[in-house]
Order: sequence, then C-alpha cells, then structure tokens
Amino acid sequence: MKKRIRHISTTLPPDIRSAATMLDRDHNSGDNAKELYLSLSKSISSTTKLKKTLKKSHFKAVVKNFIYGAALYLDNKKDEALPLLIDSQKSAENWFINYLAGLCLIDFNRIEDAKPIIDKGIKLNENSADLWHLAGVYHQTKQDEKTACNAYKRSIEIEPNRSHTLTNLATGLEKLGQLTEALEHSSRALELTPNALPLLHNHAHILTRLGKFNEATILFEHIAKQTNASPISISSFFYNQLFNGEKLDLKTIEKNIVFGKSFLNRYNPIDLKSTPLNGRRLRVGYISGDFKRHSCSFFIEPILKHHTSQIETFCFSLTNFVDQFTHHLAQLPDHWFDMSQLTDQKVTEFIRSKELDILVDLSGHTAHNRLSPLCERAAPIQMNYLGFPRSTWLPTIDYRLVDWHTDPEGYDSHTTESLLRLPESFLTYQPLFGAPPIEEPPCLQNEEIIFGSFNNPLKLSDETLRLWQLILHEVPNSKLMLKGILFRHEFLRNQVIERFAKHKISAEQLLILPPTEGDAEHLSSYNKMDIGLDPFPYHGTTTTFEALLMGTPVISLCGEEHMSRVGKSILSNIGAQELIAQSDDEYIEIAKSLAKDRKRVLSYKSSLRDRLLKSTLCNHQRFVSFLERIYFHVHEHHCNTSRSNMSA
Repeated sequence: MKKRIRHISTTLPPDIRSAATMLDRDHNSGDNAKELYLSLSKSISSTTKLKKTLKKSHFKAVVKNFIYGAALYLDNKKDEALPLLIDSQKSAENWFINYLAGLCLIDFNRIEDAKPIIDKGIKLNENSADLWHLAGVYHQTKQDEKTACNAYKRSIEIEPNRSHTLTNLATGLEKLGQLTEALEHSSRALELTPNALPLLHNHAHILTRLGKFNEATILFEHIAKQTNASPISISSFFYNQLFNGEKLDLKTIEKNIVFGKSFLNRYNPIDLKSTPLNGRRLRVGYISGDFKRHSCSFFIEPILKHHTSQIETFCFSLTNFVDQFTHHLAQLPDHWFDMSQLTDQKVTEFIRSKELDILVDLSGHTAHNRLSPLCERAAPIQMNYLGFPRSTWLPTIDYRLVDWHTDPEGYDSHTTESLLRLPESFLTYQPLFGAPPIEEPPCLQNEEIIFGSFNNPLKLSDETLRLWQLILHEVPNSKLMLKGILFRHEFLRNQVIERFAKHKISAEQLLILPPTEGDAEHLSSYNKMDIGLDPFPYHGTTTTFEALLMGTPVISLCGEEHMSRVGKSILSNIGAQELIAQSDDEYIEIAKSLAKDRKRVLSYKSSLRDRLLKSTLCNHQRFVSFLERIYFHVHEHHCNTSRSNMSA
C-alpha cells in the first residue's frame, strides 16, 4: 500500500493529491469535491496521463470517476465526462458532484434529466449558491421566470458577488417586466466582471427593452467584433438593427457582410454536392426554434400540411417549450425530430445523416435559433425563410424566399443570399380557429375614430410615433388603441405613455388594452378599433392578417427594404392597394380620408374577412405548388451546375 501511494505522489500535483485524499476519506463531502475540482482546474494538463495515474491509484471507484469526469469536463470533453459524473452522483451523497453532473446535463440541453439531480443536491446542501444558481437556470429554460428569479435571489443571498447569477437574475426580471431592477442587477454584475461578453450581451438586451437602442447597438457591435463572441450575440447585433433606426444603406450592408464572414470563420463548412433524384422524392428539411404556439407557426403549418407526395419533409424542432401546437405540427411532416436536447455539433451531424437536398431555416437571427448547423453546412442547399425580415449575412445560406412586392427587381444588393421570389406572396396564412363575429365599427356608435395597432411595442419607432401624432392631430376626436403581450408590465405601459407624451399625444388619447386569454378574446379586441395603422419601418405581419380577418382596414407605409414592404405584399394580394402609402404625406392623407368616410369603414368591416379568405394568401395548395416548383428548380440547378448566385 505504501508503495502505491508513493507512486501517486510522484505523478499527481501536491494540491490535487491532497484534495483527492480528503475526498477519498469522505466521498460524501461536497466541500472536499469542490476543493478537488478547483485544484484540477489549476493543475491538470493531460487527461490521458491522469487516466493512467488513476488506474493505478488506491482511491475508491466513486472518487476515481469523479476526478476523471471533472478533468474531462474542464478539458471540454463533456460527452466523455457526463457518464462518469452521473455514475459518481449515484454512488455518493455529495452535493458538489450533483452540481457538476447537473451542470454537464444542462450543457447538453438535457434539462429534464438535470432537474432531479439538482433537487437532490439542494436537499444535501441548502446553502449551496452553485446549486441554487443551477436551479434558476433550469426554471429559466422552462420559461418559469418567477421561480427562476427566486432561485437566483437565494443564490445571491448566500454569495452576494456572483456576477453570472446577477446577470441571469437581471434577464429573468426583464422578462417579468421589472426593467429598472433588471438594469440595476445587470450593472452590478458588470461592476464585478467588467469585460465578460455574456454579461455585456445581457446588459445590451435589457437596454433594448428599455428602448435605448443606440446604447445597445454600441455594446452589441463591440461584442460582435470579439473573436470569442457567442453566436447569440452576433444574432442579437443583427436583430437589434431592425429597431435602432439604422438604415440599410451601403455602409450598413458592407459592415454586415464583414461581420457575417467573421462569424463564419469559427466554423468549418464542408462542401456538400446535390445529387439527382433518379425517381426518389426531394428531401426538404425545416429547422426552427418556434415550432410551438408562435406567430410563425400560422404560416409554416399550411405548408407542412399541403406538401405533395413529391416532397419528403423533415422538421427539426429546437424549442425547449413544447405545447399542444407543437404536438399538432409534429403530425404534419413525414419526419419530426426534437433537437432541443442536442448540442450544435450533434444537431449538425444528425441533419447531415438525413441526406437532405434542401434545408430551410425559419428563424434567422431571432430568438432560439441554431445557425451553427447552417454555418457548418448541414445540407447542400440552404435557405432562409419567414422568421427574420432581412438577410442573415451568412455566406453558407444560399437563398432567401421572398416575393416581388417585398423585394422587387434591384433589391438583390440588400442581401448576401440569392433571392427566390414567389410569384404572388411569400406568405400563406392559416387563420386562427374560432374567429368571433365581426361587429360594426365603433365609429358608427359614437363620434370618435379609434385607430389601433396590436404590434410589438419595440416596433413603435420614433418615426412611427411622429406619423401617428400627426394623424391624431389631423383627425378630430380620434384615439389610438394599443395592445401587446409586453403591455402586461406596468413599467412598459408607463414607458410608452411617456414616449407618446414627448410626441404630444396625451395619455387620454391612448387606449392600452391588457393581454387577453385565448384566440377568440384576442381577435374580438379588433372589434374595438376602426382603422389599423401599420408601424414603420418594421411592418406588422401576423397582426395585419388578424386585423384583416376581423374586417379592420390597415394603412401601411411602403419603404425601401423587405421589412418595410410586407404590408404592401399583404394588401396587394387582397386587392386593397388603396391602403398602401408611398410617402409620409400619403400615409396621413389615407388615414384622414378613411376616418371621414364611415360608410367605407363599414364596407371594409363587412368585406375584408371574405376577401382575405378567398385570396391567394389563404390558398394553401396554390402557394405550396409555387414553393415546390422553386425547390425543384433550385435543386436541378445545383445538380447541373456549381453553386452560384441565382434569382427566380
């Protein structure tokens, strides 16, 4: 025995040897396990040598497994570490081993498997700040922000200077609408760890929620320039541009192209060649973080439902939040795969194994995306569609699906992807079930005209508020109705009221509706407005369809890029071009003219639903026939020629 101990002493650093000996004496001591882990983080350079050393050692099996698993975790060999850590936590009543095993499971997105391990750890040590932090991560992933915030607060009570716990708490408070408190905690986190990119990212995100887009832009751009910036931060940089008033001019386009190429440098895309069909079906995959009760689902559902037998469809779902609509969507494609528990690399490998012809990304730079598989090139042809109203700026995404209204001839320079233009609309809409009856417009029952917008408050740009202020000034006895899920937070309601006040719109002229439960109640809210106003430059999409379904006319100002032309596409396809303005003055004039003509408002109320339902926008089979024609055309092109720019 003495000889074996002497052998260990010559191969393990003294601090690790001492900590390992302490843990071996009491393998249930979480403090000993944490001390050993910290020693490993400072001293171990070769897990291969460590494995040989441990094999000859006298330590208990549970201690060997933990030491080697912890070293592998620190060496970023987490797939090898995980089974060792799980085995260790089963063999010991040790809170820190539970913490590390739970952390590793969360790294692999195995959220539900992590929960009982975290709970067990907390029972073993209720005063572990690490475990309370991990509990917060679990609940935040499950979108239970209130419980998550309580867990983070408990962690901070134990250890007040945990910067990463403070920033996570800040993001949870932001989602709960407690923005002032969120900013305080985020600022405190940055005081403790000034240059940590994840903390800077979260701080910038909170600034966007506060409407401080310019400050957020400076931070996001700083983060995006760093070689170790996360994919989420790069996406946030591009996403924030939709709201910060930055025009898509040549300077912005050139900057975005540079960032897109820089982002791609961290990946190793492979060259996949398209192969002829030779009698088989075309294999098309859709990847999204929004396969759930989400606005994008109202447009992808009819596509999945009406694909013909010539297409073999695959859906790769990234959402951690599964609801009834997820289960409904899962029944529609030929193949459905839940990717939420897999790492980016595993997702890439899995999609490649399906040998797709075309992979269609539905998220772009919106939340819950997984752009890594597209950056690595998981399919020979890759497209972006639906979720993000601008270029992704990523060279490995070959095409974007648009239409001639949103992206007319000459707009190809606005994007790094080649544009594939559907002949009528790039959208096909599945109306919400159980739409309530349409009522007479309120203006027939009183002297007031109620304008309205149920769009995300982030779309209410200063330019939008300026135009709406002019409309309310020009139209006597007019008011503006707003509704959005973010208005459930008092802070955000007051913030919007203050912003409107700066544009000389009083609180008395605003009607801010609370969130509603259920589709029917939500749609009924449109019966309370006479005329819808589309925000600018970022148009509404789902809200415009909802308004038209409820017979509410929507006035839209046409701009110079895709996100400012969606209203034109929708209204043109139902034959309501008279509601499309080409200038600020025309936007105001259309609103004034329509407000004076109550009979015309009534006419819209009685006809728009029928016009929408009978239009090409709701002719799902017609839309899918156009879409499949494009898919086959692009695939044939890639089979016959090398990958090149092509417009349809």
